[in-house]
Amino acid sequence: MIGSGRPLRITSDPASDRFPAWSPDGKSIAFVRRSGDGEYSIWSVPPLGGGERQVALLGTNQAMNLTWTPDGRRLVVSVAEAGKAFGLFVVSADSGEKRRLTSGKGVGDTVAAISPDSRTVAFGRLVNGTVATGATGELYTLALTPDFQPAGELKRLPSSGGRIPGLAWTGDGREIVISSEQNGSIALWRIAASGSGKPVRLTVGANARSLAISPRSNRLVYEVRIPSDVNIWRLDLSDAARPPTVFIASTRLEASPQYSPDGRKIAFRSSRSGGDEIWVCDADGTNATQLTNRNPSGSPQWSPDGRRIAFDSQENSTWQIFMIAAQGGQQQQLTFDGSNTRPNWSRDGAWIYFASNRSGRSEVWRAPAGGGNAVQITRTGGNNPAESEDDKILYYDFENAIRKAGLDGSGEIRVMDGVISSYGAWSVRPDGIFYRALKPSTEIRFFQFASGTSRLVLKSDTLTSSHTISPDGRYLLYSQIDGLPGSDLMLVENFH
Repeated sequence: MIGSGRPLRITSDPASDRFPAWSPDGKSIAFVRRSGDGEYSIWSVPPLGGGERQVALLGTNQAMNLTWTPDGRRLVVSVAEAGKAFGLFVVSADSGEKRRLTSGKGVGDTVAAISPDSRTVAFGRLVNGTVATGATGELYTLALTPDFQPAGELKRLPSSGGRIPGLAWTGDGREIVISSEQNGSIALWRIAASGSGKPVRLTVGANARSLAISPRSNRLVYEVRIPSDVNIWRLDLSDAARPPTVFIASTRLEASPQYSPDGRKIAFRSSRSGGDEIWVCDADGTNATQLTNRNPSGSPQWSPDGRRIAFDSQENSTWQIFMIAAQGGQQQQLTFDGSNTRPNWSRDGAWIYFASNRSGRSEVWRAPAGGGNAVQITRTGGNNPAESEDDKILYYDFENAIRKAGLDGSGEIRVMDGVISSYGAWSVRPDGIFYRALKPSTEIRFFQFASGTSRLVLKSDTLTSSHTISPDGRYLLYSQIDGLPGSDLMLVENFH
């Protein structure tokens, strides 16, 4: 029973059992089984375990995403027959007889749900890409006869355009809720079943995948795929004998740390609240406070006076640059064209540098911190801009090499190779550059300007890219993977 203690295992076959679906009367659970020789089949089992019953054989055709018809007499499953796209099949729960419902195009029709009145099936179609990675997705409905035959033409509904890992009807049958994945971000959207109006993004459901809605109790439940447990660690650079210690941690992601200019605060990216947001804590790692509520947000950078934080965040399927006061409040959008990421401030606080693809390739641009037109700085590629402390040089990376130029992009010089080109993977100091090496990627090293040589600072087999150095040069904060990925189920009460 829910919440009563340890989970009860109800299948034990060595085969892979996936895509469980509870029958409408609650008396059985159907699932897809894949045997060791690649054969797919549909089975059912009582909720507390016991005698399993084979419902239908599907052969070597890949199958996924079961759903019951409201009368409990049939199942709808997505199947990819040899050489064909995924299509929806209706399977009799009694006889196992199956017949095709949709033919699919592109990758095919991968997930479906039947309306509460059994008159319509809604389904997600993956147009290109793969089932695992996704790409362009479309949402359709198809009217059904009483015996679940097609009763008309497909109707395409407006959606967000991304892959649709899950969908469900609201209890009144007037709306469809979908999870939609686009540019690495997953969110829940509410769409009118009539096709009128625009999709509305829900305030809940960050990183949601499969989902279900209880028509009787107004509850929404959805699966959240948890990435690896990433935490922020601290290394005391003044004491080589002292090992690093975990510093900012949760069971979710903690990454992209950045010290405030006075060293009293740390901004970082965290998913502890369910979505990727910017948080701020004291320099000792305590008193963490969530600053943004956008999901996803990343790449925090303090202004020179410590009063503001610039960050990038997804806005209508593209990444844009925003700014917020260090104490929170209204968020100001600074960029609107193209995809813009990895902001950093000029030393005088007048400008914000960032990487943008608006010219067709990632280049460094800058815009007035108070808002205004952006100006292109680099012409041969650029990411992760950072001004030198003397306000005379602009550092940036491209294709695993760090380069430097004048603040207007002139006089470009290649500084060093073998650097991971990622946000927070390197940081400039007056005497050199801390960087995460490309090979081996398990090392953070320090490149000294004077000698042109580098030395090992830290070695960890689970490093991620982001790190920062405290203003006094004593501490190195870095992120590393401390746990494997998994999934959680999230429940929303009083969902209407």
